[in-house]
Amino acid sequence: MSDEPDADVLLGLLEAAPAVVMHLDEDLVIRWVNRAATQLFGYSRAEIVGTSVLDHLDVTWNPEALESVATALGSRGLRQPMTFRAFTRDGTATIVEVTANVQLHDPVLRGVVAYARPWTERWLLDQCLDAMAAGRPVEVSLRLLVEVLGSDTLEAAGSLVYDRDGDRAEGLVASGNLAPELAGPGPACTEEVAAAWATLLDAPRGEVHDVADLPGALRGPAERAGFATLWVWPTDRGGAEGPVWALAWRSEPHLDRDQSRRMTMARVATLAGLIVDRGRQEQALAHAAAHDPLTGLANRTTLYDAVDRALGSLAAGGADEVGVAYLDLDRFKPVNDSLGHAAGDRVLTEVARRLAEAVPPDASLARVGGDEFALVAPRGAADLERVAHLLVAAIREPMCLRDGEQVCVGASVGVASTSRVGTSPDALVEQADGALYRAKAAGGGIEVAPPDRDA
Repeated sequence: MSDEPDADVLLGLLEAAPAVVMHLDEDLVIRWVNRAATQLFGYSRAEIVGTSVLDHLDVTWNPEALESVATALGSRGLRQPMTFRAFTRDGTATIVEVTANVQLHDPVLRGVVAYARPWTERWLLDQCLDAMAAGRPVEVSLRLLVEVLGSDTLEAAGSLVYDRDGDRAEGLVASGNLAPELAGPGPACTEEVAAAWATLLDAPRGEVHDVADLPGALRGPAERAGFATLWVWPTDRGGAEGPVWALAWRSEPHLDRDQSRRMTMARVATLAGLIVDRGRQEQALAHAAAHDPLTGLANRTTLYDAVDRALGSLAAGGADEVGVAYLDLDRFKPVNDSLGHAAGDRVLTEVARRLAEAVPPDASLARVGGDEFALVAPRGAADLERVAHLLVAAIREPMCLRDGEQVCVGASVGVASTSRVGTSPDALVEQADGALYRAKAAGGGIEVAPPDRDA
């Protein structure tokens, strides 16, 4: 009995292989394919054999991969895998990883044996990681993960839910073919839908649910869409804003959680959690860079940006004048000296709150120094002087500190405005600062700088 398998066994092994196996001649014409090729690309053998493999590839998608084909034909043996975008019979694009074994010299094969396997899911995961590394918006990375849920392993219509506040979530990225109520508890969902999702999302571990067992608010839309199961997977590492959930609606009726699908759901949920946490951290850093940590108002840098934008609007004809008001507290030093810096901080916080309530909607307010505040608005000096009187009046009201302590502070204000195109932010702010200096030197009050109108 021979140790070598016969031809039928070898053919059976090739047909049973999960990867695509193709035999190409030296002109890259397909001479034979196994069953996996017909399943992946949707063609029968009769339709695909005799065609050029290049007819099934997007030759513009990865030029380097295409160049590797020409290089391979001049070599022997196995080549390194390359990724291509191929088209199925219905025109759908799919990413495949192809490994070529060049056997042009072999007297039997006299061609190229190509092995291909689906690569869309892994390619999408790589794209997602690249988007994270490049600092692209959170929604971009999450949308790639939603495509992963719809890819090879899960074949699901999915969504990612994050930033949940009570029964609803402000953050939600979903497949385009999902009904709104199936995507998750969005801000605009009904109370019934929110309550249904609250029960599902509060489970601590990943679960697979039979659609028939879901609350009616979700069961009806899911059955109409042809879904049989719902996979709900929370990430186990939520930040201060809570975890992130990966949701996958599948048409397969079975509830078994095979390891491959389970691992894919867990990986998507974990990556989504990392992406959202990183986005939150970047938002926090950006906010800290632009705002005063004590009062929460914009800082000096942000004020200058606002002045620059206002002057840009002046140049574009969007405003007739731009004004800046610089404000410095009176009688603030005695508060720090007698009551301590903690009391001084409470005064500054209360001043900031009062100013924020009193400034007009078109003004940008900032804390620019220890007890100095400033605002910029598309207003002339007369308008801004009236605003300054309102601000001073608001600040003069007594402030109650802890332990019943009451303090009174005042404010001096310098106002400057311009209608001249080409005025620099530094020049306008310096005029307002100079007017404030003169107001302080005069014992307090409001000082208006001469209008800057001449070229």
